[in-house]
Amino acid sequence: MTHPLSRLSARLLIVFVAVAAVLPAATANCSDFLARLQMKPAHLEFVECQHKETSAGDTWVATYKVPGNHAVQVEDFLSKNVHLKKLVKSCCQWDGPVAFYRKGDDLFNISMTSDEETPSIVTTSRADWHKLPFFYVTVQFYKAD
Repeated sequence: MTHPLSRLSARLLIVFVAVAAVLPAATANCSDFLARLQMKPAHLEFVECQHKETSAGDTWVATYKVPGNHAVQVEDFLSKNVHLKKLVKSCCQWDGPVAFYRKGDDLFNISMTSDEETPSIVTTSRADWHKLPFFYVTVQFYKAD
């Protein structure tokens, strides 16, 4: 006689495998890329990952956020590890050009921007970053074929 928990475990495993089989292959490539690359700075919180179909093929975009009072540390970490350029003030936010990072044949585009949607908070100096609620980091992943 089999134990009831063994039967339950077997059923759960079958359900898990069945669900995994019907998920689109695109979802399998979506993840916390910086954690997977072992390059995730402290204070950076993974928010979500989404699959995108573009004319150039499939891509996956992971979004992260960091409180404004820790944005300098995250910017420094990304500058040292993926050669992200220091952010500059442009029009309505802090941003900079995309950094390109390659691991094997896989390509990652990494960018960082401020969140200045709160009209009462305007920053013109890096010293004011702590006043901003969040900065966002975006990692776009292109899988090698």
